[in-house]
Amino acid sequence: MTGNARERAQAMDTLEQRVVERTAELSRREAELQVAHTRLADLERLKSQFLANASHELRTPLTNVKAYLDLLERGRPEKRERYMTVLKREADLLHLLVENLLNVAELDFGRAQPRLVQVDVNQLLETLRGTCDLLVADRSLRLQWVLAPDLPLLIADVRMLRQVITNLVSFATDQSASGATLTLQTQRRQEGAGDWIALSLTGPGLSTAQAMTGRGAAEVNRSQAIMPGGGLRLAICQEIVGRLGGRMTTISPPDGASSLTIWLPVAREE
Repeated sequence: MTGNARERAQAMDTLEQRVVERTAELSRREAELQVAHTRLADLERLKSQFLANASHELRTPLTNVKAYLDLLERGRPEKRERYMTVLKREADLLHLLVENLLNVAELDFGRAQPRLVQVDVNQLLETLRGTCDLLVADRSLRLQWVLAPDLPLLIADVRMLRQVITNLVSFATDQSASGATLTLQTQRRQEGAGDWIALSLTGPGLSTAQAMTGRGAAEVNRSQAIMPGGGLRLAICQEIVGRLGGRMTTISPPDGASSLTIWLPVAREE
């Protein structure tokens, strides 16, 4: 083979190699674009679902407020105190839902970053006892407190954790029949190599949360958690708990009370 022929052959080999490499690069980019397109379609679907269900949750207390304002004008005077109680409860729920929507936006845009500190979860719960007891009393429910003694500190954002607990209790009160008993429990749990503080809310009306997670214990993801009847509150709980390095699970046995549990990591000893 002459020198010129050899050079032409080498040039052809180089060209073919470049074509192969370019084709592989185009295939890789096409696959990436397809993945991005699928993710965008999923986000659009979740956005539509989120807006529809948020609207549903806001509509219910708004309808109740309008109905009881009308009862204040036209209803029986001896029931005025009852009407005012319901109005206050529904106004508080509206406030909570609006705060949740604002917090979802802050989390999505990265404006709400957790300030992680060591927290005594039992002590934090004691500061919320009055608020939680009022929430359940408004629905003629009972809340039992079962707080394990001598728990280690956990790592969390105090403000965000308070919001999670309030949302869980609010959700539970909406899902439970009058006269039911709810149990709020803390305990330390070992799972795998992890050391966790588990905060569980148990009650007969919480089986509706199981529909979001399938059977047995499962993590609540954001898309599953957004649903009518309180799901917005569970969605913000899951979002916050995830930002705090934890997770949220549900257990719904066929013949017993269902549980919602948040798991947060124990603070490491220095």
